[in-house]
Amino acid sequence: MYIRIEDIKVTAQAVNCNLMSLITSNDDTEKNIAKEELDLPSIVKVFSDHLIHTSVQTKIAVLKWIFHLHTNIPNRMTPHIETLFPVLLKVLCDSSDEVVEHDLEVLAEIISQRPINYKPAENNFQGTSLQNPYFSKFIVSLLDQFRCDRHLLQDRGSFIIRQMCILINPEDIYRTLAEILKVEENLKFATVMVENLNTILLTSSELFDLRSKLKDLKTEESCQIFCCLYETWCHSPVATIALCFLTQNYEHVCEIIKIFGSIEITVELLTEIDKLIQLLESPIFTYLRLELLNVSGNGHLVQALYGLLMLLPQTDAFHTLRHRLECIPKLQMNVKKLDTEPMKNFRCQQIDFSQLVQHFIKVQDKHKLHKNNTRTVTLLKKGAQNIYIDNASTLFN
Repeated sequence: MYIRIEDIKVTAQAVNCNLMSLITSNDDTEKNIAKEELDLPSIVKVFSDHLIHTSVQTKIAVLKWIFHLHTNIPNRMTPHIETLFPVLLKVLCDSSDEVVEHDLEVLAEIISQRPINYKPAENNFQGTSLQNPYFSKFIVSLLDQFRCDRHLLQDRGSFIIRQMCILINPEDIYRTLAEILKVEENLKFATVMVENLNTILLTSSELFDLRSKLKDLKTEESCQIFCCLYETWCHSPVATIALCFLTQNYEHVCEIIKIFGSIEITVELLTEIDKLIQLLESPIFTYLRLELLNVSGNGHLVQALYGLLMLLPQTDAFHTLRHRLECIPKLQMNVKKLDTEPMKNFRCQQIDFSQLVQHFIKVQDKHKLHKNNTRTVTLLKKGAQNIYIDNASTLFN
């Protein structure tokens, strides 16, 4: 008798659904746990093996099962998280967006619950509202993967972070990322991550609430988030300026731009400024452009924008910003009020901007030293190679 493959798939899906319906939250009680009716170690072993299966549908089915078990019998699944966690992290590299989405749902479910009798790891950074040891472990592991696989960061980094911000509070994600990257020893990686996180923060709809919270800095909590991000954002000078534009700290932007005179202006830096100018023309910064009409109070904002203009060569970004500045009242109308422009009292009380400037200088000095050391090593290697070639030529001649 001939059976169509489509019929087999339909039957398999029906059987799978019926099996899943047999697992309920009642199976997680102490009475049922003692019965050990489910051979979870064997089941988890099958899950781990099939997550590296070539079939997309197979991997999705496995991930749905893991999610189902973890939501219904979390206490019984907790001892097996250590086995599944590394495999789930590897699945983030999968070529299918659907597989990665389901994988992130499972990971989000795991890291949003506190496991029983779990001893915090050494790399457990505190400060998130979740207070879950697996949360920090996930963020650390994710950064390790991004550090080792730059293609993953480039191709999937934004997608993964945005999806996690849908599933978990974006503030918790960004706080923890900032705390970890603040002590990152690989300065180049820290810069790349900050630039990526900054772009996501400024452009993604998933982070609208966090942007709104940072925009006004009306609460002590919002000021704390700003300071937490700022200290890490200092790895990228342009990202720091963008964060200050977002939070309307225009006077501080002027202070930062003055420091650019002692920073090496590279092609990469100019490219980042170019991107920032494009963002300033986007709907995200509509409020900033409207503030330019406030002749009596836009002095530091105008000065900051002119500072960016002076840093740029006469490219398209230069002309875009110049045309925008030509649309506002002349700066001379507001020169006398520039020095006396009042800052928002609440921000002054909550944030020590002079300390932030010193931190920015300290981080940039560290980057400068790292670049100089890298260049010295490169030159020494080239010199050694040239000497070797010269000696070899002398011997053969």
